[in-house]
Amino acid sequence: MAQAQITLDQMQLDVGISLSAIYQRNSGLENTPVKSNTAYRSGLSFTASRSVNSKWDVGTGVEMLFASTSNEKSFGSVVVWKMLEGRYHASRVLSLTSYFSLGRFARENPAYGYGVGGGMSYKLNADWQLNINANYLGTDASIDTATTSKRDKFLWLNVGASYRF
Repeated sequence: MAQAQITLDQMQLDVGISLSAIYQRNSGLENTPVKSNTAYRSGLSFTASRSVNSKWDVGTGVEMLFASTSNEKSFGSVVVWKMLEGRYHASRVLSLTSYFSLGRFARENPAYGYGVGGGMSYKLNADWQLNINANYLGTDASIDTATTSKRDKFLWLNVGASYRF
C-alpha cells in the first residue's frame, strides 16, 4: 500500500504581524485578590497549512505576543502553538479560521495551558491578506510552585496582515 507524501510545494507558509488588545485576569490563590490588566501588544505569527480540498485548508502555527517594555503594569510574553488550525474559504477573498492550541505565559513562574480561537481573513491579492482574530488562553502555574499568582486567563483581539509564500 502506497503512502501519501506531502511535499513542500503543497504547503502554504504565512508570516504575519499584528496589533492586539489583550485582557488578562489572574485568579491567584484562595487568599489573594483577583487582578486584571489590559494592554496593547505587538505580535508575530507563522503558519504552515495544506489544502484538503477547494474549500478547506488544515495546518499548524505559532503566535507570539511580545511583552511591553514601556508599561510597568505589563505582564510577560505569551506564546501560542496552534496545534490544529482549520480554514474555510467562504469565497474567493474571504476565509474563516478556527483553532485549538497550547500556550505558555512567560513570567517569574512560567504557566502553561490551552486555548481556542477564530477569525476572518480578507485576501487583498495572491500574497497579502488582512486578518482579525479573537483568542482565549487559560494558563496555570505548576502546582508544585509556591506563588501568589496561580491562574491566568487571557482574551485578546488582534488585527494584522500576513504574507503568503
